[in-house]
Formats: sequence, structure tokens, C-alpha cells
Amino acid sequence: MDSTHLIALNVSSIVTIAIVTAGIGYFLPRAEVVDYKKLNEKKEVTAKPFTHPKLTNPESLWDNDWDKRQPLVESKSSGKIRNIFLIRHGQYSASEKDIDSEMILTEVGKKQARATAARLVNSGLVFSKIMSSTMARAKETAQFIHDSFPDVETVESDFFREVFPIDPVPALPVEYDFPRSDKFIEEVAAEAGFRKLFYRPDASQAQQVTNEIVVAHGNLIRYWLMRAMQIETRAWARFGLYNCSITHIKINEDGSVKAVSIGDAGHLPQDLVTQA
Repeated sequence: MDSTHLIALNVSSIVTIAIVTAGIGYFLPRAEVVDYKKLNEKKEVTAKPFTHPKLTNPESLWDNDWDKRQPLVESKSSGKIRNIFLIRHGQYSASEKDIDSEMILTEVGKKQARATAARLVNSGLVFSKIMSSTMARAKETAQFIHDSFPDVETVESDFFREVFPIDPVPALPVEYDFPRSDKFIEEVAAEAGFRKLFYRPDASQAQQVTNEIVVAHGNLIRYWLMRAMQIETRAWARFGLYNCSITHIKINEDGSVKAVSIGDAGHLPQDLVTQA
């Protein structure tokens, strides 16, 4: 028997040990020889990537005219960019009756705000505007940042106040739920804030790249992120954001949007990392 032949030994009538000059193979009792070369040459792919059953048309996954500002006549892009830095406020004191003036930054919250201001300074970026919610905890956080950028315009807006943006899926525990009448109003407010803040740069933008800071709230930032990424907005409660974390959204002139970072809290030492 030459080296190309298979030498087989039957052991206990169950296992067949096959010895081949190229190596050792293990076969079922029938001792069928598998041609692995032909097997590897097969072009068929049996494993398919996961696709959500509702998303059957890939083209429908992105609406490039999401801000209703897509040019009617395509022209050469000048490559302008808007960078939006969404910052959640620092840790704050609770209020039994949700009185805003009582919900001010704790000492930890103040340290978080200072650390975030230092992080923005160290970025070396030139910021064109600091925007803030009109709620006390956000205004305080924004003030710490403004102290590091005294020449940058600061604007407060009710559009950036905390809201319950939309009923999440899965639903939140009952103790975290809001009255239906409140949600009816606040869902509209969340969407209005998004439309006011998120849009592509156009010819009216003087700078090639703008960097804008927005100090807002956890629910709102998570909702805005879902909207900006065109992901199902009811998923907003499936992840959390640390106090004074930074979420960086980049909007290009062609309407494309990228989440550069989400909930970045790397500038905070471990003892200042909180979510409440």
C-alpha cells in the first residue's frame, strides 16, 4: 500500500481511526473521506447577518433630508461642519416637590463641572457658543464652563429643559413614569428642541468648522442622540449618561451625521463618576 492510500483500524466497532500521510483525521463509523479542498471551494454562504425584520429596505434606514435643508440643486460641497458637544449637568440635590431652585449642584457636581470645563479647555478647540437649559443645575454647570471661556457667548433656552421625551420600550418602572398629560406636552418640547439645535451647516455659516456647547439633561440628550442617528427614539432609556459626560455629534454639510463620542466621562476621576 503506497503513501496515498488510507490505512484504517477499527477500534471497538464505534471509532475509526484514520492515519494519513498528511496528518490524522477523525471520521464517523462509515469512514467516509471528506474532500476538504472542494469543501473550501464552495461559494455558498449559509450564515446571513442579522437584519431586523421591520428593516427590509436598507435605503429607508437613512433620510438625508432629515432637517429639510437638503439643497434642491446639488452643488459642490465646501466641507463645512458643525460639532455639537452635549454635556449633561453635574450631580444635583434632590427636591421632594421638584422645585427647580432647590435642585442645585452638590459639591461633587461643582467639581464635575470644573473638571469638564478643564477638559474643554485642554481640547484646544475654539467654541462659538455655549447654550444651556434654563434649569438651575444646567445653568450652574454652564457657568463653570463659561468661566473658562469668558469671551464666548452664552445663551439659555427653555427648549433645552428636562422632559420625558417619549414612552420608552421597554417601559420604565411605574415609579419613574410621568402623567400622560405631561408626556403629551413634553414629547413636543423634546422634538422642538431637536429641530432648533440640529441642522446641517450651510453657506450662511461663516466658519468652516463650528464647535458649540450645549448643557442639558440626561433624558433629552439621549432622545436627541436617537433622533440624530435616526434610530428608534423609544430606545432612549436603554442606556445611561454620567453627570458632566460629553456626547459629541458631528453634522456635515451633506447631511451626514456621526456620533463621535457618547457619554464620555474619561476626564472625571473615579470618585466623581455619578449618574444621579
